[in-house]
Amino acid sequence: MRHSFAHVLAQAVLRLYPGSKLGIGPVIEEGFYYDIEAPSRISADDLPQIEAEMKRIIDEGLVFKQIIIPREQAFDTLHHLGQIYKTELLQQIPDETISFYKTGEEFIDLCRGPHVHDTSQLRVFKLTSIETSYWLGDENRPEMQRIIGVAFSHAAELEKYLKDQEDRKLRDHRILGRQLGIFHLDQTQGKGMPMLLHNGVMLKQSLASMLKNRMIDQDYEFIESPEFIKESTLHAVRYLDYNRDVFMPQFQLENNMHRLRTDAVSQLFSAFSYKKRSYKELPLRLSEFAASYANIPVKDLHGLFKTRRFTRDNSVSFTAADQAIPEVKRIIKEMTSLLQQFELNDYRIALGTPVQGANGQHYIGNEQDWRDASYILEKALSEMHITSRKTEGEAAFYGPTLQFRVRDVFRREWTIASVGIDLALPKIANLTFVTAEGNDDTPVAIHHSFIGSFERFLGILTEEYGGAFPTWLAPEQVRIIPISAKHTSHAKEVAEQLRHSGIRVFLDARDETMQLKIRDAQIDRIPYMLIIGDKEIQTGSVSVRPRSGQDLGLMRTDEFAALIFKDRPGA
Repeated sequence: MRHSFAHVLAQAVLRLYPGSKLGIGPVIEEGFYYDIEAPSRISADDLPQIEAEMKRIIDEGLVFKQIIIPREQAFDTLHHLGQIYKTELLQQIPDETISFYKTGEEFIDLCRGPHVHDTSQLRVFKLTSIETSYWLGDENRPEMQRIIGVAFSHAAELEKYLKDQEDRKLRDHRILGRQLGIFHLDQTQGKGMPMLLHNGVMLKQSLASMLKNRMIDQDYEFIESPEFIKESTLHAVRYLDYNRDVFMPQFQLENNMHRLRTDAVSQLFSAFSYKKRSYKELPLRLSEFAASYANIPVKDLHGLFKTRRFTRDNSVSFTAADQAIPEVKRIIKEMTSLLQQFELNDYRIALGTPVQGANGQHYIGNEQDWRDASYILEKALSEMHITSRKTEGEAAFYGPTLQFRVRDVFRREWTIASVGIDLALPKIANLTFVTAEGNDDTPVAIHHSFIGSFERFLGILTEEYGGAFPTWLAPEQVRIIPISAKHTSHAKEVAEQLRHSGIRVFLDARDETMQLKIRDAQIDRIPYMLIIGDKEIQTGSVSVRPRSGQDLGLMRTDEFAALIFKDRPGA
């Protein structure tokens, strides 16, 4: 059904914009889209007119009819229609006979099908947006426009979808980030370079502290290293051979060219090799929360989700060969535990494998290394009874990877946690450890990241929680509201007492009504409000109101502090 809607969309555009060139028009979750190069620019204001034309085509009850024609005739047909992009697609089809679908006598498209019988069976749909795209997703190819729509079997499903979309828009982290003082996008500072404001810094520090404490409990050692690296070093470990486009432009210091790093792997390898290592030290778990840079195209930049500067939790576990599978299982267990802690339960695990038949232009290491690395990941998954979906072409250049892909509230997928097996780079970097027998051996390097980019993770959490962060994570945990000016002095004492306990507290001493201050605290999603008036001063207590709107009554200050601490991870 959705595939058929895509054809009707293309037909409607050709009626309204004769001479339009069609790209691809696939089905997507809950809908469809078509990439189109029109003679004149199409805007969102034009979508209702295109919708109306689609409805006319639907009312005509045009039959979808498959036509099979010889390959050469197919080229002639597309050439006659002026569909140059379809001709390029046809060149990638090896078949001697080619499938087309006609809708009525007017519209024909290169397509394998299937479709509904006729357009009268298509009813419930809506065009939702139009955005810039590039032919075959390559920004160096011609620019096109992607018209996106949704389609359902019943009107109630469409109504629910549209309502959910409106609710989700209120959770957009770019809107909430500004409202809640989390981050600021200032183009004068550079595109894709968001500035974390005070609340964003508090969020990031709380998240980093929680993650670091968990990792230290599992014997990770941390390093801190520079954000740029000599280009010759990147060449030595083959990074620039495979990821050159991701790096920012080079710059010179003294007589050496340098690059801003994309991750801290080289530095973690260096930390391993700074002294002779023994098998008794393995697994050796090294990590850095590393400020990193990537040359992201402007069209892909998106708030905190896609940035040119970000902080990545980079970790490498160096193990002996027989320790690799247990170590991978430990890492996966920790990753799933973290996602559960944040209630990010809508995720899938993808096993990134190399492109079949690819050569050394894409990957390093020999075939045996890749087989051994794949075995480690697949065996760990099997022993944990975890299923994954293989995704060809998404392996790292050094080895196969597992990617934990989380869906956000808008149903978009983002890679968060990842773990990759690397048997090649340790050899190139000449990493060794002394075995029990006194011989030198090469360690297995298990690259992993528990949350990926801190900034992206915070963006996901902002939308997931709608800005109402858990108390332990909230940048401001408590807001103290004196009822009148005469209560401010005591309120300051309470605030100071809570701050000394390690609680993030703000005193709202503005000359405003208590009701206005409470409303503002609720708008700011503050977990707790403490009201202080005569009764509270006389009883040495505070009136506690969580953002849910309940009234928890009077509590001693230390009793309330214990309530806050109970929310902390691991409490």
